[in-house]
Amino acid sequence: MLYCPSMDKTIPNFKLLLILTFFSILFLILDLLHLLILPKQFLSYLTSPISFGLYTNNQKLGRQFYFIFEARFAAKENRALKEQIGKLLSENSQLRKRLAESQSLLSQGQHLDPQTYTLIPAHPIGIGRYLKIDKGLSSGLKLDQAVVINDNYIGKINKIEAQTATVQLLSDPDSKVAAFSQGLEGKAKGILIGQPMVY
Repeated sequence: MLYCPSMDKTIPNFKLLLILTFFSILFLILDLLHLLILPKQFLSYLTSPISFGLYTNNQKLGRQFYFIFEARFAAKENRALKEQIGKLLSENSQLRKRLAESQSLLSQGQHLDPQTYTLIPAHPIGIGRYLKIDKGLSSGLKLDQAVVINDNYIGKINKIEAQTATVQLLSDPDSKVAAFSQGLEGKAKGILIGQPMVY
């Protein structure tokens, strides 16, 4: 005995499928005949606010995501700029320091230009608290004259004889020399007070 399944079991809800097919064909024919213009306009009138609302919400959501992305990008860029500014400030500080040192050396060189004074060569012949040199009154030296080595001031003559003289060095505790410092921040005046050298 052969068993044939029914059409209802082969295609579930066959009646519903036929009904939906019928209405689909019917609506297609009515649309081709332009008989659905009024219902379509009515549905469009009902769905337009919903579509506009969805569109507006989508735009707002897009702007919010864009703002979040831009904020994160700006934060990263801000950190990078801060690091660059820190490096530039450090380099600027080093350059300012080197410039001040160069200006100080240039100023020192200008003030100790050999063309501005007459040099009398002398040799050290002894050192204790004071430096003793082999030149004196007979060589034209005078009391309180400056003593330099390689254009650098080291002290002044504090005692003089015919053939010798003693030099009070900058490191002597009784040595006091007026001085000023010049840099990018301006000038500062002061007094250099000698301190004994520790060996």
